Amino acid sequence: MTRHDRPDATLVEAGLVRADERTAISRDTLSDDTLPEPSGVRRVPVDSDPWSHVGRRCHHFEITAPIGHGGMGTVYAAWDRALHRRVAVKVLLGDGTEEHERFLDEARGQARLSSPHVVHVYYVGHTQLAEHGGKSAFFAMELVEGGTLGDVLARGETLEPSHAIEHMAGVAMGLRDALAVGIVHRDIKPNNLLLDASGQVRIADFGVARHLNPNRDAELTLTGRFVGTPLYMAPEQVRGEPVDHRADMYSLGCTFYHLLAGEPPFRGASVGEIVGRQLCEKARPLAEVAPKVPRALAEVIERLLEKEPGRRFESWEAVLTALEAAKKPARRAGVPARGAACAIDVIVAITLARVFGWPGLLLHLAAITVAHARFGQTLGKWLMSIEVRSTSGERIGMLASLGRTITSLWLPLLVALTLFVTTGSSSFDLAVAHVQARDANAFARLLLATVLGNGVLCTLYAAGLSAALLHPAKRAVHDLLLSSEVVYRLP
Repeated sequence: MTRHDRPDATLVEAGLVRADERTAISRDTLSDDTLPEPSGVRRVPVDSDPWSHVGRRCHHFEITAPIGHGGMGTVYAAWDRALHRRVAVKVLLGDGTEEHERFLDEARGQARLSSPHVVHVYYVGHTQLAEHGGKSAFFAMELVEGGTLGDVLARGETLEPSHAIEHMAGVAMGLRDALAVGIVHRDIKPNNLLLDASGQVRIADFGVARHLNPNRDAELTLTGRFVGTPLYMAPEQVRGEPVDHRADMYSLGCTFYHLLAGEPPFRGASVGEIVGRQLCEKARPLAEVAPKVPRALAEVIERLLEKEPGRRFESWEAVLTALEAAKKPARRAGVPARGAACAIDVIVAITLARVFGWPGLLLHLAAITVAHARFGQTLGKWLMSIEVRSTSGERIGMLASLGRTITSLWLPLLVALTLFVTTGSSSFDLAVAHVQARDANAFARLLLATVLGNGVLCTLYAAGLSAALLHPAKRAVHDLLLSSEVVYRLP
C-alpha cells in the first residue's frame, strides 16, 4: 500500500489495517505532492443551507450536523467511517487560489503541532458538496464537544480566577508549542478556545496564523485585509507591522480580561473606534473592573496588555512561571505580623485622638473600614506587607469590612457605648483627655480599671483574637465569622 492509498473501513474492521496506522496515513497526506490544487476551485455555497448536506460524504467522512462557520470555512460534525469515531470537518468557503492555499496552510500548520492544547488535524482533501459540481478543500480534525470559552460570555457569566489561571496556562502551553514549529496564531479570542470533555482548553482556528518563515508568510498574507479580531488584536497587529509571539500574548491578555471582567478592555461603536483605543488608550485596571481577581493574576494580565511588545513577557515560559506564582496559595500572616500592624494602627488612632479628640477616633474607624474594603490594607498592614481578603481571594467589600471592624473591636466599642449611655460623654471625654494630655499613667489606670471590671468580657475578647495562634489557617474569630483571612502580599 502506498501513502496515497486510503484503507477501506472494512479493512480496519477486519483488523488488516490498524486504527493508529490509519491516523498516521491521514497525517502523511498533508504533504504538498499529495494534494495538488484542483482545477476550477471556486466558492461552494455550503453555508446557504448547511443542514442540506447532512448525510453527504467528504471522502470517508459522513456529515451529521453543521456546527458553525467563520471567515474561511464552515465546520460540520461528521462520522469517520474508517475509524468509527466522531470528527469535525471544516470546508473551505473561499473562491480563489489565495484562499485555497491559506486554507491548506492552516491544515498543514495545525497538523504539525503535536500538542495536547491544540485541536488535532487528521486528514485533508477535496470534496464536492454542491450539485453543480464545484469542488472545495476540506480537512478533518478532532471534534471537541465541550463548547468554547465564548459560551461563558454568551451566558452572561465570568470565569472564576482559579479557572482562568488554569485555562490561561493551557493556552500559553499550546501557543508555546506552536511557536516551537514557527507559528504565531494571531487570532486568540474566546470563541477560538474550545473545552474538551475534561474541561481542558484547546486552541482552534489557525486560519490567520503567521509562519515565522518570512518567505512562506509573504506568499500567504492577504494584502489589504484586516487580519484578526479587533477586540483582541495587539497594537502592532492593528498597524499591520510584522508580529511575533508577543502579539499572541496581548490577545491572551485581552481575552482573559474579557472573561474575568465580563467586558473587553476596549469597546467602541465601530471597528475604527475599537482599534483606535487599542492603539492609544490604557485599559482600565482589572482590579477596578473585577475586584474578585487576585492582585497577582491582575498583574499578569496587565503586563500582557502592555502596548509595547518589549514590555510584555519575553517568552511563554515566563508567562507560565508568572501564572504558576499567581495560583500558589498565599502565605498567611501570623500573630507577630498582625500584632505589629495593629500596634501601628493604634498609634495612628492615639495620634488622631490627641489632635482631634473623640472625632479623630471615629475618623480612624471609618478610615480602616474603607481601607480594608478598597485596598485590603490599613497603614499598619501596608507597612507589614500583609492584607485582608476573602477566603476566595477577593476584596472583602464595604459591608464585610464594616462587619470586620465591629467584630474585631467589639469590646472597646461596647465599653465606649456603655460609658456613653450610662454616664453620658463625661467618662469618654475623660479618657480622650488623658490621651490628649499625654498622661500615659492616668490612661493606663483607666484602662486597667476597665479590664478588671469586665474580666469575663476581656477574657472572651482576648480568646477571640488569640484564636489565630491555634487555627491552622491563622484566622481569628472575626475572620471565621466573615470568611476573611490575612495574608502576606505578593511582591
